[in-house]
Amino acid sequence: MNFLRRAAGAAPAPALSETEEIIERILKARNHFEVMDIPVCPCAPAIVKKLYRKLALKVHPDKCSHADGERAFKRLSEAHEALSDERAQRDALGAARDEKMARDAAGVRQRKADSEAARREAERAREAEAAKRAFQQRQDDEKRRRDKADARAAKAEREERRKREAAEAEARAARERDAREQAERDERRREKKALQRAKRRLRAALDALAPDDDDDDDDEGCAPPPVSAEDVDELCARLETAALEEATAWLLRGDDGSADALRDLVTRTRAAAAADAKQKEDEDAARRDARRAAAAAAAARRALDLLWAPLEDAALLRSARKLGAPAPETLAKAKGHANLNANWNAVADLYNTSLANDKRDPDAPDHKHRSADECKARFKEFVKAASAKARPAAPAPAADADDRWSLAQQRALEAALVEFPAGDFKENPKDRWRAIAGGVDGKTAKLCLLRYKALAAAVKAKQGA
Repeated sequence: MNFLRRAAGAAPAPALSETEEIIERILKARNHFEVMDIPVCPCAPAIVKKLYRKLALKVHPDKCSHADGERAFKRLSEAHEALSDERAQRDALGAARDEKMARDAAGVRQRKADSEAARREAERAREAEAAKRAFQQRQDDEKRRRDKADARAAKAEREERRKREAAEAEARAARERDAREQAERDERRREKKALQRAKRRLRAALDALAPDDDDDDDDEGCAPPPVSAEDVDELCARLETAALEEATAWLLRGDDGSADALRDLVTRTRAAAAADAKQKEDEDAARRDARRAAAAAAAARRALDLLWAPLEDAALLRSARKLGAPAPETLAKAKGHANLNANWNAVADLYNTSLANDKRDPDAPDHKHRSADECKARFKEFVKAASAKARPAAPAPAADADDRWSLAQQRALEAALVEFPAGDFKENPKDRWRAIAGGVDGKTAKLCLLRYKALAAAVKAKQGA
């Protein structure tokens, strides 16, 4: 409401002092419990007396010059008398609950009446709109039959009216949307105020139960509070309005059962906070492990794309020979690459076509489309290998059959890298490679590790090039 008054240009209402707010609250209270600013629940007489004395210091006619101070003090005294006696307090409690039930029932009846009235009004509006459309249609038909020119004018008028109605509907929808948003803002503001009021009541109840050094006589009937100020702050930080009101009621009852329930609520609240923090930490760790596993699998796939299968090598050499390129051995003997200036675009096209149509090897990997630069670079590797072979060198050990990887073994390695991420084996990485080797037939943990390093090195070389 203050926002609406400022938007209309009205001066904001002056802020009320604490005494004026207390007097206004007392005079507007519907029952004795609202006069004492406590929930409608049983309350210890000692607490009622202490709350009464604190409020009386604010509104007593001898200490308050407000015009309504005497009336407020009179109501406060009546509430104190009614709540100080246990029998009178039970009667007041029953009356307050009956009054609340009656008020709720009246609100339900009013809402039902408003809903029924809105439904009838909407029905009348629909009937009126339907009658209006029917009448307009008859008028339009009559005009079309009477004269074609009048029909065109009527059509233009209807179009203009349609645009106007659409604009009005859009404006009405905008107004309804603004009203709905304002209602939602008001509801959130009310919920926020209710939450703040519940927090204030809980802290006030704790202050009321706290021992007072200057008033030892009044503290004799009050037990020490079962929770500390830090516990109350934790409850205020994590609980909603209803739970805070229930905690306030437990605190004000002052019996052992309520104290145990309040302590249990504090314990569960702290445990929930710790569980939320642990869950967030676990989720962050799981996301990090998933990202690392996905990156490792992507790196393995990229490295696999860079490797050439024997079938692909044969197709490349065959395509280059058909287009007139010399054999790698011939270029190696010539000690130069001057004759590599072939039409590598045509070589790449012939290679891709021939490999796509080659169905002789059912275990061959999926066909990868190679560019002209890739074909030229691979052919250069053949020339370098032929040159190295032509030079005298020490006899190299024969290649071990275990170093050869089939397509099925490569795919099994990729799947195992994803299934066993490095984050799960931080303490002992060797266990990870043993687990990976268990999923790859015919390969040891050492061979799997060497294969992974070779793939990673190929990816880095490709990126550096």
